[in-house]
Amino acid sequence: MKKASRYNHFIMHNNSVIAYNARTNALAELEKEIYESFKKCSSNHFKGMDTSLLDSLEYGGFIVDEDINELDIVKHNMYLSRFSTQQLGLTIAPTSNCNFRCPYCYEKDVLRSSKMNDEIANGIVNLVRNNANTINMLGVTWYGGEPLLEVNRIENLTKAFKEICNKNNVKYQANIVTNGYLLDKKMILRLIDLDITSIQITLDGTKEYHDQTRYLIGKKPTFDTIIKNLLSCNDIRKEINDFPKITIRMNINRANYEGCEKLLILLHKNKIDEFIDFYPAIVTDPDDIDFKEVYTVEEFEKIKKEVELKKNKIEWRFQNTPQYPDLKGNWCVCDMYNSFVIDSDGEIYKCWELMGNKNNSIGNISDHKSINYNSDYYKNLLEDPTINDTCSNCDILPICNGGGCTIYRKNHKYKPTCKFYKDTLIKQVIDTFDNLQDNIDR
Repeated sequence: MKKASRYNHFIMHNNSVIAYNARTNALAELEKEIYESFKKCSSNHFKGMDTSLLDSLEYGGFIVDEDINELDIVKHNMYLSRFSTQQLGLTIAPTSNCNFRCPYCYEKDVLRSSKMNDEIANGIVNLVRNNANTINMLGVTWYGGEPLLEVNRIENLTKAFKEICNKNNVKYQANIVTNGYLLDKKMILRLIDLDITSIQITLDGTKEYHDQTRYLIGKKPTFDTIIKNLLSCNDIRKEINDFPKITIRMNINRANYEGCEKLLILLHKNKIDEFIDFYPAIVTDPDDIDFKEVYTVEEFEKIKKEVELKKNKIEWRFQNTPQYPDLKGNWCVCDMYNSFVIDSDGEIYKCWELMGNKNNSIGNISDHKSINYNSDYYKNLLEDPTINDTCSNCDILPICNGGGCTIYRKNHKYKPTCKFYKDTLIKQVIDTFDNLQDNIDR
């Protein structure tokens, strides 16, 4: 006997029905008559349904065997993802220093002039080499401090990583998180040579807002320099194949939200929006219990939608391919077995936000065999939304997986709501469907 999947979503769109399954990520278009037949047959275990249609719907996971517990499949896939050794993910801080002194930075209390020495760098290379025969991809995120302060170290490590990957047929992928102050034309060309495909830069609104929170040591301004660097990127991007994707992140709180639209207009006016993406990020503060300075999650949901409306209003040029829902078995470093954060002293962490505080270190790369798998390590790695009453009954669990990083939620008392994910799901499915239809019609 058969039954309908608990993860089915049906969306009325134009003259048909879009069918989406959150467990398999399958997408289908159903004529209204077929959809009505599906509903009718589901009450009778799909007896009498056309065999060809039944096979197609089973293939997409819209129909499953009666005795299948789909939650078991979700749990199974979650652990496959978390404990996979096919990929190695490394977030590397070649220096613990930064040229900025942002007051809200979670690293501001642990910044120091430390930079990675050869012993630590060799330890990281050995870690990659020792894993090269079991992985098919090495993913590296250059982080800090400000990583571009130590671009020579990045170059040396990249050369070693690529030699190992080429020798072992391992795919290499790299990105960088930078404040953008040193990202001039010469620097962007160096990063392109290092196969860095994605760059994230933070701007906290226009100059009047940004320079109040993202300033150099001595509170010297940075906004104009970053904009100048972005303009220099625009000058060379058309001449270079596979130019890195650049994303502007804006940390939004009650003080600077007014500057969001002004920043979008500025970027649009200077045609920087031809090649960069933009997204707002929530600022959290556990001490601001009355939310006088930061937004609640519910308020921020509305802001994210408002930002998209603002981009549409000014006809934002950069257009992503519609984002399709992503099956999530894990969220980040803390719930992925083969993923680590390594600071400039070689200390190993399981979260970006824990970096710099050695009390949170699980070991050092110079002696990576002596890893201290403490209680927090196991709690975060084994955090299981499938046994949570709310999550286990949710029809989007496979693409939400509990709603974000466990450590981040705990440190910031951040409790994500499900409404945003569900609202976003509908838009993502419809946008993807329309994009596929347009491509078919061409």
